[in-house]
Amino acid sequence: MASYPTYPANGRWPQGPPRPVDPALDYDAVRHDQGLNDLPPPAPVSLDGSGSTQSGAGTISVRANPVPDASRPPSWSIRKKLFAAAMLLFLSGTVVIVGLGLEKRNALIGKAKKDAMLVVESMAAQQEQITMGTKYLLSTLAQAPTLQQRDTVACNELLRKINGLHPIFSLIGATNSDGILFAASKPFVPGTDLSDRKHFQDVLRTREFSAGELVTGRITDTSSLYFAYPVLDNDGKVVAVVTAGFNVGEYPGFVDRISIPEGFTVNLADGKGLRLHRIPENGAIPAGTPVPGDLYQLISGKSDHGIAERVGQDGIRRIYAFKQLKLKEDASPYMYIVGGVDRDQVVGQANSEIAVNLAFLGIIGTAALGLTLFFGNITIAVPIRKLVIAAQKIGGGELGARTGLPHTQDELGELAQSFDSMADLLENRRLEQKNTEEALNRAYAESEMRVRERTSELSAANAALVAEITERKYTGEALKDSERQLRQIIDLVPHLIFVKDWDGKYLLVNQAVADGYKTSVSAVTGKCHADFFHDEVEIRRMLQDDRDVMMRAQTKFIPEQTYTDSKGDVHLLQITKVPFRRNGTKSGEQTEDGMRKPEDSGRRGVGGYAPAPADAVLGIAIDITERKRAAEERMRLATAIEQSAEAIIITDTNWIIDYVNPAFTDLSGYDGSEVIGRHLRLLKSGKHDRAFYREIRETLAGGRSWSGRLINTKKDGSLFETDASSSPVRNKSGAIINYVSIHRDITCQVKLERDLRQAQKMEAIGTLAGGIAHDFNNILAAIVGYTEIASFRLSQEDPLRHNLEQVLKASARASDLVKRILAFSRQTEQNRQPVHVVLAVNEALELLRPSLPATIEIRKEIGLSTKDGVIFADPTEVHQILMNLCTNAAHAMRTSGGVLSVGLSYLVVAEKEDGKEEAEDGEYPSSSMRPVAPIGPGPGSYVRLTVSDTGHGMDPAVMERIFDPYFTTKKVGEGTGLGLSVVQGIVTTYGGAISVHSEPGKGTSFEVYFRGMETSTPVLAKTRQALPTGAERILFVDDEQILAELGKELLESLGYKVDAKTSSLEALETFKTDPQGFDLVITDMTMPGLRGEELAREIIALRPGIPVILCTGYSELIDERQAQEMGISEFIMKPYVVSNLTEAIRRALNKDETGC
Repeated sequence: MASYPTYPANGRWPQGPPRPVDPALDYDAVRHDQGLNDLPPPAPVSLDGSGSTQSGAGTISVRANPVPDASRPPSWSIRKKLFAAAMLLFLSGTVVIVGLGLEKRNALIGKAKKDAMLVVESMAAQQEQITMGTKYLLSTLAQAPTLQQRDTVACNELLRKINGLHPIFSLIGATNSDGILFAASKPFVPGTDLSDRKHFQDVLRTREFSAGELVTGRITDTSSLYFAYPVLDNDGKVVAVVTAGFNVGEYPGFVDRISIPEGFTVNLADGKGLRLHRIPENGAIPAGTPVPGDLYQLISGKSDHGIAERVGQDGIRRIYAFKQLKLKEDASPYMYIVGGVDRDQVVGQANSEIAVNLAFLGIIGTAALGLTLFFGNITIAVPIRKLVIAAQKIGGGELGARTGLPHTQDELGELAQSFDSMADLLENRRLEQKNTEEALNRAYAESEMRVRERTSELSAANAALVAEITERKYTGEALKDSERQLRQIIDLVPHLIFVKDWDGKYLLVNQAVADGYKTSVSAVTGKCHADFFHDEVEIRRMLQDDRDVMMRAQTKFIPEQTYTDSKGDVHLLQITKVPFRRNGTKSGEQTEDGMRKPEDSGRRGVGGYAPAPADAVLGIAIDITERKRAAEERMRLATAIEQSAEAIIITDTNWIIDYVNPAFTDLSGYDGSEVIGRHLRLLKSGKHDRAFYREIRETLAGGRSWSGRLINTKKDGSLFETDASSSPVRNKSGAIINYVSIHRDITCQVKLERDLRQAQKMEAIGTLAGGIAHDFNNILAAIVGYTEIASFRLSQEDPLRHNLEQVLKASARASDLVKRILAFSRQTEQNRQPVHVVLAVNEALELLRPSLPATIEIRKEIGLSTKDGVIFADPTEVHQILMNLCTNAAHAMRTSGGVLSVGLSYLVVAEKEDGKEEAEDGEYPSSSMRPVAPIGPGPGSYVRLTVSDTGHGMDPAVMERIFDPYFTTKKVGEGTGLGLSVVQGIVTTYGGAISVHSEPGKGTSFEVYFRGMETSTPVLAKTRQALPTGAERILFVDDEQILAELGKELLESLGYKVDAKTSSLEALETFKTDPQGFDLVITDMTMPGLRGEELAREIIALRPGIPVILCTGYSELIDERQAQEMGISEFIMKPYVVSNLTEAIRRALNKDETGC
């Protein structure tokens, strides 16, 4: 509804009556459209607040709100003053709460700084362990003779093995002094130059261990931190440099051991500030990313450690602690370690407490403020507000508004009474004006309606014309846009798109065709292929294909067609050509004469005149050169995988097998059809725990490769061990879609390695046995010697003599024990002699009994006479056979107990007329007998040793292998697997046989057959005889003080003059001073300075023919035959008894006297 200006109070319009104003119309636009610009604008009308009218320049002013007096000073309202008082109290509490919170925040920040420095120190200690370990490894390699001699082949093998033991290094290599790589742990290109590497240059400069910087290896293409160590010659000159690149991808395996508080980040950077590793890892900040400049400036300053606050690369402000790592105090840092924690996270708790306290204060303050405002509002603000509202209503024309306040006698009541009286006066004046305004408005509305009717027809015509012009313009622009878009679309297609006419001229081409000709689209349009290339064969072939399509009006697909580009390179195209008409008729329709002549062509085409159901050809050509090359490459790769000698397995991310090559079938026995679609766990052997497989899964799922050894199960249930390498396979977007594993069968290799370790272990045991034998025999020599001296000084009736004889017997058994140790280590020659097996059995069981549990009963079944129980053998080896067999039997009964039976019997094997062997009285070796050698050259007599138990027994599969070296069913540490193979070897050398019979759950029985001796010669007991004496002068040499004193005391008691020496060098000097003063020299074998045989050689050189006796507890350098060839008179093994020594002395002296 339109509104009109108020009618003047005096009833007169100064410049005509004003127009009503429609809020929906633009007043100025209406005036222009209706040609009313010449009419004056309506005059303003106002009414002052007093209700009086003022006539002046054609206006009457009505003022509802008096204009504020600018000279009056500003003042706050009552409500604002009350609010300000409440806010003052609220702000005081806020200051206290914020102050306490800030104090706590500062304490938390201080703690965070200490924690950050502790994390950095821990990380630095871990890195220094890596650095020192690398230094130790490289310094050890630098001393290797192969590196000193720069033997490339040997160095490569050595570095490869070392790298295998230390896979944290991506490469271990060695360069000459010019930086040229001559050896490496991985394949490399000869002549690779590393002289530009910082670690190499620092080594040449300092000739000390140096650290480099983060580089991508030229051999392994792996980001690594390199270290170097010089190889020096005798003059201290650098002749080579050995380097090791620590693979920064291995950092998670080291730094994850350190407990990092939640929210902390740790960065490791090299000397140039390139990031080596970040905790936690962030894909957006990979290794090699530089540390931010301001942070690098901080950590590379003069201070080697410190704490500061910075904004990180992720936009988070952190508290940083840093530490510089140096190889020496005065050296530049080779690494920086920076630890940081989110500052907002540290102060979060304090901020939360401040927020809670402020919230509580806000609630209390709000309540107090509300009460203040409530009572102030009721008593003061509400009445005043009512007055203001009434005044605003009257000012807005609502003259019937009143305050509604009681007219009391207070200030507000009097003010309300005055205001209501004024409103009554204004309302009466308004009623008088209303009637006049209504009459004027009706006249003005009628005039306005007549003007609009006259101008409406002209406006409609103008609108139709504008609409038609706009539509035509839009249609033209749309057509141009469509053509432009179509051109852009075909130009963006990477394939060749063209339209040719009958003569081969291009009517339309896209940008790909123009690019093939190395020119623009406009330059190609209207020309032929022959205008760019001159291969007639290719031109004729293309033109013939085009015309065939046009004539037959059929689509033609060409799978492969060669095409030569502007560079002369031949491409392979896949082309589709379809018939096309330019005149809009359908393909296949003919012209009036049914023929078309290429009149516009200056060149006669193939075939001359031809029917033309189509006048052009549309072609799309796809360059499949790379696709075909890729297909051939994939075929070669598939063939290589199929023919690979190593097993290859491809699985999906759930470890379901997708592919196996033929080598896998050869290795596992499974055909591809049997395993594809099944889980890889079908190969599990149970030899690895869950943690092992979990590590593999986590490594591959993390996008890293895994390599190591795996023990798997074949289809037949047997085990095989492989050297495996597994890697993730990613698609173009980087997501892991498969895992590929390569397995090389190392079962035989592992067995050889195990056998080698066992052989080395036995060799070490042998070396240890030799050392024990030497030292133990020296100890026994002293015991036996002094015991015999004491025995000689006692009468035959002295009761102490029996005790001393027991000491000598114990010493003899100890000496036999040493012989057994040497026999076990195979460091003594066999000493075969007649051995009574019954005595050997009794002695073995006597030694074995204390070591067996009480649950095992020992039974002896001896069925031999004295003459039948003798064999020709080494007593020590016989004892070894008994102990091995009895120990195995006891082990089989160690848990459940049982009976250990040892039996001896005599057996005679006679030859029958048919050539077969038959045992006496019909007794034959059992059918389960396993001969390890023929039972002698023919029939004969044998001593049969039987060792049986009632243990758990053996199955046939175990029995087949019990004599194999290193085969054992015992747990690790309980046996070597050599016991029965040693027994077999001894029996073989004796020409005997061994058989075994066993059943699971019933026990095992071994039978050993020894060739018997037919002898009835009784063993006579030795009778004590008087020791031979003498008066000669003897030089006695032994590095053991106690043995030197023993020899001197013993020989002097027999009348000899003895000079005892504990130093071979001193003894030689003594002999040099008076070579003719000594009649005999007795020397030990193993001594510092000069060994016994060297001392003997020097003495014989000074005085040829002098008798020399060589004593030894054990020696692998000389034996009795070699000693005699050197001119040594006697060779005595320790511990010797006094009688043996004195008899040897007399033999040596008597030889010298007789000259024979």
